[in-house]
Amino acid sequence: MIDRTRGARDLLSSKWRGRLLYLLARGIRRYSRLYDNPPRCSKKMLTDSLRSLERTGLVERHVYAEVPVRSNIPDRARWSATSC
Repeated sequence: MIDRTRGARDLLSSKWRGRLLYLLARGIRRYSRLYDNPPRCSKKMLTDSLRSLERTGLVERHVYAEVPVRSNIPDRARWSATSC
């Protein structure tokens, strides 16, 4: 139990990850919409945070033949994001 709590704390320790998970839990968002929401968040920080969340499996990235790219929370992770 304590290990899972520490894991969750480490995952959300970034300044932007919690905010990004909150925005993504509200539905699929385009990169530009995510960039506009957290004030004073650089594109590099947003990209790094999204990649980190993607590595943990909380975010899936889908590339479409359009610009910008969309991101969303996969169904398997949606329950854990909404139960917090």
